[in-house]
Amino acid sequence: MSEPFRPSLREDGTFDPDCLEQAGQRWVTAWLKGRLGGHDPYFPIDKRGDEDPESLIVAILQDADAVHPATDLIGGGILDLLDEARKLAPETPPYLESALQICERARLPRTSTWFTEELRRLATDPKAVEESWGPDLTEEILYGAILQSPGFPTAASHASWRTILRTPRYATMAWMGLASSFDTSLDYIKEWWEICPAPERQAEINQFVFTGLKTEGRAEVRRLLRHPSRSWPDALKTAVDSALKKNGIKEGLRAKPRIYESSIADAAIAA
Repeated sequence: MSEPFRPSLREDGTFDPDCLEQAGQRWVTAWLKGRLGGHDPYFPIDKRGDEDPESLIVAILQDADAVHPATDLIGGGILDLLDEARKLAPETPPYLESALQICERARLPRTSTWFTEELRRLATDPKAVEESWGPDLTEEILYGAILQSPGFPTAASHASWRTILRTPRYATMAWMGLASSFDTSLDYIKEWWEICPAPERQAEINQFVFTGLKTEGRAEVRRLLRHPSRSWPDALKTAVDSALKKNGIKEGLRAKPRIYESSIADAAIAA
């Protein structure tokens, strides 16, 4: 009779993702269910230090690459738990929030269809979805869907994200789900602005501009903004101008960028 499987560590004390191949899907799903629910006999959770149950799983996924068998097995386990949680709703199983946190932080291709289905349900009957999951979990599902089922123009989720964009409560998350880059964000910014609740707009624009400057650089951000901004309402132009000035671009949308000044500003932002 063979001994029951036990996960192994490397010599440096970190989890060895290779060992999960020996475990199989049933073991991985059961382990995830226990750990994310707060109980792990192999790697006890440090509750005194406020350790999040999902932190070890995220570390394993970050250590393994996207095509590693461990990623596939963990993705299959998370999918099993999400399927079970959907059947149990509106009851919330103890593992669900941690499972969704993993989906927000690490790409798991096997969960893509589940999130696509939830997006379709939310786009079709938001009241039923909110009654099933509750408002907080519905938002967590959307955050997971941003990574697991992004709304590229050719994606099965694209139409659902476009519909959800018209719901004020979820407009910002839908904007994030539709936009894979600063450039593509501009395709939806005007529609988002019209739908997003007014008290939230400036803070979101500030974050949008700050992130763009970090990833694209000062000159490129201003180049990308120049053409689409011509059709924006004045209030959106003012909000973007304010965000640019907050990040040291005093000219706002109007003046052409100067390469020398842009390179200095980019270095300052990156620092």
